[in-house]
Amino acid sequence: MCGIVGFFGSDLPNQGEVTNILSTIVHRGRNDTGYIRQQNFVLGHNRLSIMDVEGGHQPLHDPESQLYTIANGEIYNYPQWYDHLKDGYSFATRSDTEILPPLYQQFSCELVQKLDGMFSFILGNAEEFFVARDRIGIKPLYYIQDDNNLIFASEIKALIHYQGQIKEFPQAHYYHSAQGLQSYYSLPQSNSFLQDIDLILDKIRQGLSQSVRKRLMSDVPVGVFLSGGLDSSIIAWLMKQNVEKLHSFSVGFPNSTDLKAARLVAEYLGTIQ
Repeated sequence: MCGIVGFFGSDLPNQGEVTNILSTIVHRGRNDTGYIRQQNFVLGHNRLSIMDVEGGHQPLHDPESQLYTIANGEIYNYPQWYDHLKDGYSFATRSDTEILPPLYQQFSCELVQKLDGMFSFILGNAEEFFVARDRIGIKPLYYIQDDNNLIFASEIKALIHYQGQIKEFPQAHYYHSAQGLQSYYSLPQSNSFLQDIDLILDKIRQGLSQSVRKRLMSDVPVGVFLSGGLDSSIIAWLMKQNVEKLHSFSVGFPNSTDLKAARLVAEYLGTIQ
């Protein structure tokens, strides 16, 4: 989880003002704080380091396109795009955020169709800016239009001092400085239904396993919240197939049935509880 803010317009805040705004959402990322001011925009970022802990400072700058990038979230298909782009693009970090500028140069607004992940991000240079949120709306993003600026932020509290109506940036949408707000995805409709129970169960197993595995991409240790219920126990079991030393965490009153169940599952799976 990271915190992002972006200002586009004619009356931009100075570094001290942006620092104060970022302090309202510092709980989203305490590992690093970044800021960049250009003629027509300002970007700020609070970082929770997950990928490339040492080198993934944001805003990221791409010298070729002069794009600055800030992001909150994870791009799960980053390794595939990294391998695809590395021969024609000189990566400076191992951060998944760094694939966004070359993808934007190659696909423009269609880059959001190429991403598998949970994200809200902003790209900007002197000519244009681009803002996007993931299909499901996992990562939060809000915006406000005042008399001078269009402002984006991860949380409402970063925007409450500005005049205007605060709106939630809709899921599965992007905003381009020349196109405005655009939808890029809607859930496909299907009239077909699987009847074979074994096939259904197999698809559920495959889908869950793949979904959990791709979320384990990290340069820092990962853990699981374990209640002892069916959902968290299944997730913990799937994680244990891929993580040798898995830490599990449970919260509850000393004699709660959830804690007792969580301890039983932790012992069975061999997690570090």
